[in-house]
Amino acid sequence: AALGAAILGGVAAHPAKAWSETLQYFCSGPGFGTAPSYNFAAVLESDLPATLPYGPDRAASVTTMLFVPDAFRAWAQSQGYTRVYGGANVGVALDGMALPTLHQAAPASAVPATPGTWTWTTRPTATTVQAGNVGHHMLSNPSLEITVAFHDATGPRLATTATCTLAPATPAGATVFDGYDVVAATTATALSVKGNTATTRINEIYAKVSSNGTPPVGSVVFTVEGQSVTIPTTAGKASAVLPTVPPGTHEVMAQFIPTQPTQLTASSATATYTVAPLGTTTKAKATYLADREMLKARARVTSADGSDVPGKMAFILKRN
Repeated sequence: AALGAAILGGVAAHPAKAWSETLQYFCSGPGFGTAPSYNFAAVLESDLPATLPYGPDRAASVTTMLFVPDAFRAWAQSQGYTRVYGGANVGVALDGMALPTLHQAAPASAVPATPGTWTWTTRPTATTVQAGNVGHHMLSNPSLEITVAFHDATGPRLATTATCTLAPATPAGATVFDGYDVVAATTATALSVKGNTATTRINEIYAKVSSNGTPPVGSVVFTVEGQSVTIPTTAGKASAVLPTVPPGTHEVMAQFIPTQPTQLTASSATATYTVAPLGTTTKAKATYLADREMLKARARVTSADGSDVPGKMAFILKRN
């Protein structure tokens, strides 16, 4: 930052978001003034958040602030130029590997008639960063070209590009203008239970796992009354048949266990459900055996779902 302040008389202000150091470049090109080179300063900023969930590549926006030396302004004024369409071809690297060059344009700017700060701020330009490797990553600016298109009162006059060389005294790492951490994507598990309307008994449970990054791959462990079953997820979903439990209110838990815990977090959810008493039907038949002075009775109890009905049968004989 001290380097930029020295160039700009202390007026170089960093943007509010992530930014680089104030970088000093020596820029020259055909028709680009009369000096061997001009000392431009540049600050890059990015809108990347501090962390990204593990998953697909993400878009980021990069803006470049160019601080024009007064010697270049004076030369442009001496040529009768009144307006400039400035811009930059900005090299971007992710962890030292080059990304596509960003071609950035700045809004048209009047050539100042008096000495002072002349700043070109490019429009935000999209780039893509990867979020498929857990850990810390850095964006840096390995190269810069400055583009200009000067106009005078009669119209366009000069369009050229200057190649810029980073000042040799630039500290190592100063070209880094943003860093971010790729962390395990956060998951959330939703749980629902469904019953069989024919028997009024709850018999199935459904879990749906969502993620703010990579799709959730893993298994869901369903647990109720100490009994557990593990079901692999398919497209983030899993379901299971609930075990037979006594009538009453019960709690069931679903816990998502990711296959890759460094890429996805675990999550869980609980739900309560009520098992209603099962309806039964009783049919009885009695026969009097006169020769034996005996009353013989039989009864059959059936459940609504056809399951066995444990218990005892009591026969009560009443006088007519």
